[in-house]
Amino acid sequence: MQPLTYFLAALISFTGIIAGAVLAFVTKEEMKPGIKYFMLLQKALLAATAAVFVYYSGLQLPVRIVIYAAVILLLALSRSINSSIAYALLGGVFYFSSFSRQPFLIISALIFLYGLPTGSIIAAGVIRKPKSAAVKKALLTGAWFVAVAALLGLIL
Repeated sequence: MQPLTYFLAALISFTGIIAGAVLAFVTKEEMKPGIKYFMLLQKALLAATAAVFVYYSGLQLPVRIVIYAAVILLLALSRSINSSIAYALLGGVFYFSSFSRQPFLIISALIFLYGLPTGSIIAAGVIRKPKSAAVKKALLTGAWFVAVAALLGLIL
């Protein structure tokens, strides 16, 4: 894959978190009752991303089933998701999926979609502060994705 294409795809995938933060400010009154659904959506999108990544990894079916079960169990048992860690892991998934076009497109879209509820949750935590505070916090959280994806893209 061309480096420019890779880095532009990473930046576009990253913009989901900014769009989510902006969305939270547009729909302030809907944020409080919607937080639990955003958290559920985060988990569903992480599970979908893991499933696509594992499916296209070429692992044998029994191994894939064990990984699917482990991801579902891990997400089901977790109360909330540390978005910085999730974005760092998504940066690695983004890089390793870039070797094949089909999973790369799907995973890029899923990372963008993951950013929507994540940005909304982050912005909901600072909704009474200036909008710049929410965008700054969202950018710092999502920066792990860009950092890992860029480092892996440059080093490997």
